[in-house]
Amino acid sequence: MKLQTILILATTVTAVAVAQQVRTEFLATMTGTGKGKVKWKTRDNLPNQFQAEFQAEGERLRPNSGYRLNVGDGQYIVDVTTDGFGVYRHTRLFKGSNRPNIGAGTSAVLTDASGAVAQSGTFQAK
Repeated sequence: MKLQTILILATTVTAVAVAQQVRTEFLATMTGTGKGKVKWKTRDNLPNQFQAEFQAEGERLRPNSGYRLNVGDGQYIVDVTTDGFGVYRHTRLFKGSNRPNIGAGTSAVLTDASGAVAQSGTFQAK
């Protein structure tokens, strides 16, 4: 009887723990000059453990040039620089609830130093 009670309790605790884990993943495929993509992943364990990862990459852009990536109309802005092959990569990990609110329909725009749009895309659920 004790073994059955322990097994039921362990199964219930595991089910509750899994049910409180929230995972989302969104992808923006960038169009325009060259090609690129921006990913947003969240791995939250409710009620108080929040983690998200932002990844952006682009290629076939102007070599050794600066660009600005603007996500969600200013929710997350980062300056990136391409290497000698016209490639950039950017990754940032967010721990805690202070992070951008990125979801389906959020825009991502990459502009060059003059402010001209080089690439743009919209996040979609993956």
